[in-house]
Amino acid sequence: MFGAILALSLALPIAVVTEGPLAPQTLVFYNARLALRNNQSEDALKLWLLHNSLVNHGQNGPEAEEFRSVV
Repeated sequence: MFGAILALSLALPIAVVTEGPLAPQTLVFYNARLALRNNQSEDALKLWLLHNSLVNHGQNGPEAEEFRSVV
C-alpha cells in the first residue's frame, strides 16, 4: 500500500510539469490566492484589476468564475 502511494506521489509532479506553460489568467489567479493567504489584500486588489484588464482584452481563463472568491 505504501509503495502505491509513493509511486502516485512521484508521478503527480511529472504530470503537472508536462502540461505546458500556464495561461496568464491562471498565474494571476494563483498569485491573488497567495496574496490573500498572506494577508496582502492590497496586492490581491491589484491582481483583481489586472484580471479585469486581461478579460477586457479577451484573455479569459478557466478560473474566471472562481476569481470572485478573491475579492
